[in-house]
Amino acid sequence: MATTTYELRKKPKLLFTLSDSDFHLIDEDNSANNGEFKYNSIISVDLVKGRTNWIVSIFSLVIDFILDLGSFSNYKEKDKLIFQLTSSKIEILLFKVNKKELETLVNSLKKNRHKKTPFFKRVFVFIPASCDTHSSHHHLLQFFLTVFLHPPFALV
Repeated sequence: MATTTYELRKKPKLLFTLSDSDFHLIDEDNSANNGEFKYNSIISVDLVKGRTNWIVSIFSLVIDFILDLGSFSNYKEKDKLIFQLTSSKIEILLFKVNKKELETLVNSLKKNRHKKTPFFKRVFVFIPASCDTHSSHHHLLQFFLTVFLHPPFALV
């Protein structure tokens, strides 16, 4: 069982530990994000770049101009790493992080998410005893349910 550790930030600590079937997250900035998550529960992983908040920036420029403070700055929202999981959504603020390590982490999570989710899932089919098992409809239905349906099981 190989594990890989990505320490994106030292203070407050932001640490990801990836194993074969899941990953462990430690986020000291927001303890609600902490936990262990399975790869197959990941719906999406998005790296959102921070945008400039123009309303606050313009307001700051006007106040700076009126009061002659000389401290105008462009207000920008922080970058975020967003995980959409089957049961929740995790947003991690990315400040003072190692950008190269972050890119490697995101690529690893996306690769593991696809690797751990099978393309076709086997479908278990229950067909009532009253159904004629020699009819072509029966075989066609069983083939369709076994190959094309996505849920892990189906009842007919």
